[in-house]
Amino acid sequence: MAQRGEGTVTARRRGPRPGTPRAPRMSRAAREQQLLDVAEQTFAERGYSETTMEQIAARAGITKPVIYDHFGSKERLLGAVVARNHEELLASSAASLSRLGAHADPEAYVRAGVTAFLQFFGRHRDSFRTYQQQAAVIAAAGGDIEKLRQDQASFIAERLGLLPDLASLPPHTRLGLAEILVGTNERVTAWWMRNPEVTLDEAVDLVMSVIWTGLASRFAEPGSAD
Repeated sequence: MAQRGEGTVTARRRGPRPGTPRAPRMSRAAREQQLLDVAEQTFAERGYSETTMEQIAARAGITKPVIYDHFGSKERLLGAVVARNHEELLASSAASLSRLGAHADPEAYVRAGVTAFLQFFGRHRDSFRTYQQQAAVIAAAGGDIEKLRQDQASFIAERLGLLPDLASLPPHTRLGLAEILVGTNERVTAWWMRNPEVTLDEAVDLVMSVIWTGLASRFAEPGSAD
C-alpha cells in the first residue's frame, strides 16, 4: 500500500507518462475527432507502418486504451481517417458544383469539380500524404481507399449526367470518364504538392488541358443533330 508523507510512493501511476501534456476533458464525439486529427498528422509524418498507438496517445495526451476504446485497432483508426476524408471530400465537391448549377457551361462545371478536388487536398495535405502511402495503407485500409475512389467516381458520373449534353451517354461511359478524372486528379495533386512553386490555377489548368479535349469530344457538336 502506498505511504504518504515520508518514504517512497510505490502506487502504480495511471494515465499518460510523466511530462506528457494532458488533453482536456471532452465529449466522446469530440475526442474521436481529436484522435483522428492526431492520427492523421502522425501517419503523414512517420508513415503508417512506423506509427504506433503509443505515439498517437502521447500526442493526444491520453492513454493508449482510450484509442482502443474508440477505434479498436490501428487498422480501424486508419479506416476512420480515410472515411472522414471521404465524407468531407464529397461534401466539398457537392458544394462547389451546387453553386454553379446543372445548366452551367460544361467546361466551367468540370473545372469546378477539378478545383474542388485539388483545393480539398491542398487544405488537408496530411490526408493526402496518408492516402498516398500505397503499400502500407492498402494492406490496412485498401478497401476503404478504393471505396473512396469509387464513390468519388460515382459522384462525378452522376453529376456529369445532369449536364444536358452528356445525359444521353450510357451510365457506364460516364462512369469511365469519371474514373479517368479521379485518377488524373490524384496524380496531378501529388505532383502539385511536390512542386510548391506551382499554383492551384496552374495545376487545374494542367488537368483541364489533358481531360477537357477528350471530354469535350463527347459533347454534341452544334448542328450535328438530324
